[in-house]
Amino acid sequence: MKRFICSILLIFTSTLSIAQGLTPEMGRALTRWTKSKDSREALVYQILRDIYPSDSFNALSRKVDSFSYNLQDAENVLICIYRQLGPDYAYASLCDGFSRLQMVAIDKLYTDNGGTIKRPRTESERKIQSSAAANRGISIDMAWRLTNFLNSYPNMLPVASRILHNKGFGDMGVFRIIDAFDENLDYVEDIILAIYDRYGSTDRAYQDLRLFLTIPQINLMDSLYSIREQEKKKARIKAIAEFESNVYAGEPYSITDV
Repeated sequence: MKRFICSILLIFTSTLSIAQGLTPEMGRALTRWTKSKDSREALVYQILRDIYPSDSFNALSRKVDSFSYNLQDAENVLICIYRQLGPDYAYASLCDGFSRLQMVAIDKLYTDNGGTIKRPRTESERKIQSSAAANRGISIDMAWRLTNFLNSYPNMLPVASRILHNKGFGDMGVFRIIDAFDENLDYVEDIILAIYDRYGSTDRAYQDLRLFLTIPQINLMDSLYSIREQEKKKARIKAIAEFESNVYAGEPYSITDV
């Protein structure tokens, strides 16, 4: 089935303009990525074997080394990686070998060729919610700092993953959004607040926050955390009052003072 898909893909892409959105540097990046791990090399060689079934191993090696010169081969391989692994897993696999802008181009290459990438919210929703977070003081600088923090401290990824899962992202889909925090400032806010939740107080959360935020940024988040906790407390009090009201309303007899 994979061989059939890649064969059909090759026929389809050969009618398009050569390597939409790809550059020689991206071709070189694909060559480096291919050679970086045995599993990656095996995947790329299998894709090329499906496209060029009669070529020798040495001929396929030449094609791997020539991705920067033959961008159509690079295009076909990247699309097949997305189709075989799925767009989210493929993004997570490729992102350590390509820049963010290059990954955006690869995503577009995939969707331009009939692929679908799950987007848990619309572009309009993203803009509205991100702008609201910006109005609360969440900045692009904080977004970049959070991305670097999660990349530098993988043990903190589960904190971000839990929040993003609740937003509708799959296990591997979180990597695409972590690279795009500067366009999703509300997610930045939610994840930093989740660090507070992990420790239960502003004081205990400080040791993690100081690793990537400035003092003014931490002060801002302390304030937002306190506001959110007050809102949660009010919501709990309201819920308890409504529950008690419903219980009393359902009682067949009134309770009078003795």
